[in-house]
Amino acid sequence: MRALYAAQIAGIPQPAAPGTVVAAGGRQQGRTMAAVLAAVEMHAELAANGELREVEMNKTEARYAQYLEARRAAGEVAWYAYEAFKLRLAERTFYTPDFAVLLASGRLECHEVKGGHWEDDARVKIKVAARLFPFRFFAFQWRKGEWHREAF
Repeated sequence: MRALYAAQIAGIPQPAAPGTVVAAGGRQQGRTMAAVLAAVEMHAELAANGELREVEMNKTEARYAQYLEARRAAGEVAWYAYEAFKLRLAERTFYTPDFAVLLASGRLECHEVKGGHWEDDARVKIKVAARLFPFRFFAFQWRKGEWHREAF
């Protein structure tokens, strides 16, 4: 059954330990890049087939998706997805990046999109995730008509 895809792909028993990747629905994905990419692709397929709840973007995230689409058309980005997975930071503590972005170089990045204000817990979560996971983490803020990037 497709609902069990995460454990099958990752081959890691439940429950997820801190520092593991968890699908948007809460299922464990594994610790390897191949497992993460396979699970993200499966998630996209399930979403395309209408088997997952559709998550709506706010206006700033929608603007950023347009920016990513322009980068994809230019050949800089190979693939991107909105809220594709959750990252387990600690027991009952998760971080869901706004966008998973696969660059043309093969590097997977996690992008957080903010309007003008950051909550303290959001900033702490992205910093913890950056220490636990082998992805690059960036925050993007729309200010004065352009995107400003902060690396973590």
